[in-house]
Amino acid sequence: MFVDQIVRFNLISQYLPEAPATLFEVGCGGGEMMRWLEQKGYIVSGCEADSSLVSHAQIWAAPNQVILADGTKLPCEDNFFDCTTSCDVLEHVLPELRENFLDEIFRITKPGGKVVLTVWLNKTFSFKLYGALYLLATGQLPQWYIEHIQIPEPLIEPIKEYFEKRCEQVEIIPYQGTINLAAMLAQNVAAAKGKFRLVKLINYIDFIVKKYDFLGRKTSYLFAGIKVR
Repeated sequence: MFVDQIVRFNLISQYLPEAPATLFEVGCGGGEMMRWLEQKGYIVSGCEADSSLVSHAQIWAAPNQVILADGTKLPCEDNFFDCTTSCDVLEHVLPELRENFLDEIFRITKPGGKVVLTVWLNKTFSFKLYGALYLLATGQLPQWYIEHIQIPEPLIEPIKEYFEKRCEQVEIIPYQGTINLAAMLAQNVAAAKGKFRLVKLINYIDFIVKKYDFLGRKTSYLFAGIKVR
């Protein structure tokens, strides 16, 4: 896992119910957070719209634990999971489908269950610098970054209003800043160039994670609440 994943997952875990709760991740990518939470005792499953990422996650996951599905139409029962989460996915959903995406997340969560998601909301200077340096180092941009440029970012107020209408004990936490993006840039460039020892080394530099967690909190927000309707 990259530094930004470690910090994000630790932040999300603070708002989850206690294990062994049932947890569904919408847009689980290669299943990194699912696997991390399963090791902590959660009963996890998830979906991903990219078939190549589903195949990657299914290397370790049990059959049907990770399914190919779009977050705007989830093949799950109503009011089923103790917690539903989504990690930096909403900003990749087209604006006209975002409310539908949130409706589905809440539909599959039990009343009294928790909804926790992180959203990248701000194209800060450090975000733009990240793109410029990555392009200089590799000659291309990562697909997730291209989507950030092409798709208008979500606005905090509509998401806040949605959570306040559907939840109690709503928490909105800004996070992720320059130090995290710098560590993330170094790891992504190293991975693109096949320098995987450097990727691992950055994860072992504990002070980077701690310092980031203290000084970050700029580009993204965590939204969490307990479903009441």
